[in-house]
Amino acid sequence: MLPRLSAEDLKQIKDSVSDEMMERKLLKIRYVGVEFDPKKISNCEDEVNIALEGGYQPITDYPTPLGLVMVLGLWNRPKKAGKSEKSVSQK
Repeated sequence: MLPRLSAEDLKQIKDSVSDEMMERKLLKIRYVGVEFDPKKISNCEDEVNIALEGGYQPITDYPTPLGLVMVLGLWNRPKKAGKSEKSVSQK
């Protein structure tokens, strides 16, 4: 059973998390199996690298008898406050 957090503990946690983190939302989740078989490891690495290049971030991993399963998440990118879009000036 998880311990109950006091109101003071919750406030400290909330204060320590940035506003940007509070606005993040998980858009997609992806499970990638990685087998530690010398014949398959290269393909597994490629699949993980493609997901990382696509913006997925590791959340956790679970060991299996043959390797592990990586849980990857794709998060939204919160808009930065105070930044305006570039406007194109006309001559």
